[in-house]
Amino acid sequence: WGMGLLHNGFTVFVVRHGTTPRFTVPEAIEDIRRSVRYVRHHAAKYEIDPDHIGITSGSSGGHLSLMVGMTGDEGDPDATDPVLRVSSRTQAIVAWFPPTDLINWGATDGYKVIETVRPGMFQRMFGSIDNLPAQLKSISPIYFITPDDPPLLLIHGDSDTTVPLQQSEWLQEKYESAGLKVKLIVEPGGGHTYWNGIEEDYVDVGAWFDTWLK
Repeated sequence: WGMGLLHNGFTVFVVRHGTTPRFTVPEAIEDIRRSVRYVRHHAAKYEIDPDHIGITSGSSGGHLSLMVGMTGDEGDPDATDPVLRVSSRTQAIVAWFPPTDLINWGATDGYKVIETVRPGMFQRMFGSIDNLPAQLKSISPIYFITPDDPPLLLIHGDSDTTVPLQQSEWLQEKYESAGLKVKLIVEPGGGHTYWNGIEEDYVDVGAWFDTWLK
């Protein structure tokens, strides 16, 4: 994932977040959000431009990239932690085969099917369930689109049986409806996480970040 960006001259930060069962998905989102603040806070040390930061990953990491990229804020000026005073905004997003709407998973109210075939999955995601639709909506990027969201590149295989292509298609549609910059690359025959020739898509990733970060 990183080599293509490195070869194109980008500085790459690889971030690990807390995972289940110890940490919940909302906590993972906060981990990644904090990582953006931390990198920007130390921009001079790392010799990077704090106003040109992109975020990318695939699958669940693509989901986190979208959540953080689409909910960036300016930081809390009253926070005692200096990292929390720093903006979490990013200037471009690239998400590979990401979950985007956990309520309408593959179809309207598709989450009900997941409850049947993957019992206990949502409990692992949230720790406890009190209002599942509301909780799923709270971690679904498609419900957080605002006019200031950064340019978005989506890459998804049309034979993905883990995350339906519909997830990227619906987000693209909503992004376009909001007048935002978005591009969806659909890989014919592509499954989840890998397909033959996937490295060719790195060219598109580099071009996207070149366009919006330089």
